[in-house]
Amino acid sequence: METVTKDNSIKITTTYNPKLYDQGISTLRTLIKSRNLGSYSSGLSTTAADYYDPPYDPDSLAQLLELNITHYRCCKVKSSDSAGIGYRVESTDVGEEPPEDEVKKLREFIANISPETGFHEVLETMVMDYESIGWGVLEVIRNRFGEVSSLLNVPAKDIRILKSEERTDFVPEVKYIQKLNADDRRYFLPFPMKYKNGWLNIDPTTGKLGRTWNTSATELIFWKNTHPGVRHYGMPDIIPAL
Repeated sequence: METVTKDNSIKITTTYNPKLYDQGISTLRTLIKSRNLGSYSSGLSTTAADYYDPPYDPDSLAQLLELNITHYRCCKVKSSDSAGIGYRVESTDVGEEPPEDEVKKLREFIANISPETGFHEVLETMVMDYESIGWGVLEVIRNRFGEVSSLLNVPAKDIRILKSEERTDFVPEVKYIQKLNADDRRYFLPFPMKYKNGWLNIDPTTGKLGRTWNTSATELIFWKNTHPGVRHYGMPDIIPAL
């Protein structure tokens, strides 16, 4: 497909091919059938005793990015456009300029937001999960004064939401787990629960009280692509096309 400006000075050629796109969708549908991705769940059923199942298999949703270039590019463009093109600092008071000392402090935080990646990379990775899986998460790290010191990426496909009514063997404030393997898991608090009323020290391997502030469970910020039929998780935009 070609687009030409009125004065014929610029010509843009795209590589979109409807036939290839249809072939990609067909491949995705085959994957759905083989991986049972299409077994929709509202998120209320469970295969484990203490967490809700996502509506669709997150590992299969992640694999879709490898099977269709159009889907991959759509997620990539949305993540880079929404999180990777810069930012500006504004006051919460409309029409007022933010205090210079607060702006300086915020910019220092952004400049050191992650020990491995930069501010935009952290947000882009989170949004990429949001667009492809249906939700994105950020891990919040605090210093010894209780201040947020950095934000880290955690793979959204590994995060599960615990069932509140089943929380009899660990602290009820604990909301999330990361599935590391069949036997190991890591517990998280929802932001800003860890320092809401003083330190809440939770053992990240058991979900129970214990340990000091610097070794206790951290917090997660959880964003979901809301859908009226999904209660706890989100749903990616690709689902209706499948």
